Amino acid sequence: EQFDFYNGGGLDVCFLGMAQVTASGDVNVTRLGDRLTGPGGFIDISQCTKRVNLLGSFTTGGLQVEIHDGELQIVQEGSIKKFVTSVPEVTFSGSQALRRGQIVRYITERCVF
Repeated sequence: EQFDFYNGGGLDVCFLGMAQVTASGDVNVTRLGDRLTGPGGFIDISQCTKRVNLLGSFTTGGLQVEIHDGELQIVQEGSIKKFVTSVPEVTFSGSQALRRGQIVRYITERCVF
């Protein structure tokens, strides 16, 4: 019944993690290097929710940040970029979300797209 609720558009807004993102808004959360992870309810939730907020850091793999006087300081940049030219697997399609009329935000510690 829970997934029927998600698939039926029962959520107004959702907040989900993102592993990799392309300039066209495609998101990968399932194939990370040699690791293949199940998306859980990611697909069910993200496909039918009107407002989708995808959250993650700009880089990973050693990223260290601090906040001083209300400003973000990058102490050490991560070694792995999360915003890439292509993804090995599309778990969320930016172009299909646009066609469905979804409002999508990509939120990092540095900015909101």
